[in-house]
Amino acid sequence: MLCACSRPIVLCPEYEVAKYPPIPKDAGIHSVNAIESLREPQKVIGWNAKGLLLESGGVLALPFGDALPRKSWLLGYAVEYGVEVRHGCVVTLVPIWHLCDVSVYGPHTARVNLAEALTFLRGTESTVNQWGWPEREFDRFITWQIDRLLKSRR
Repeated sequence: MLCACSRPIVLCPEYEVAKYPPIPKDAGIHSVNAIESLREPQKVIGWNAKGLLLESGGVLALPFGDALPRKSWLLGYAVEYGVEVRHGCVVTLVPIWHLCDVSVYGPHTARVNLAEALTFLRGTESTVNQWGWPEREFDRFITWQIDRLLKSRR
């Protein structure tokens, strides 16, 4: 199982795999404090079936394949935090909700490839909610991304 503080973060094939620093095992109660940020974020004011509506007046289509859902906490986080477009990937920030370890606390906000997250969650986005993305589901998403990345390199 992937630990909340040492799991690899993969955004798209062009990015390097990074790791959070490990938390000492003898720490007892400890803080995650993993706050990621966007480089040159673009403000999002909403979305429609075709894409994200940018404050600049443009529509940013996602390489998702389907129409964007009408209701979505994940897309709501794109409106709240904005998006970064880099190397063909649309990245937003999503709070990660730690449920499985009561000794872990503190803010944890992760960079997420929006199109990949929507593909992974297709039809089951109810796991992402007003508190963020539950850690175990986020771990499954990271594992799924790594598997896809490794298969694409074969």
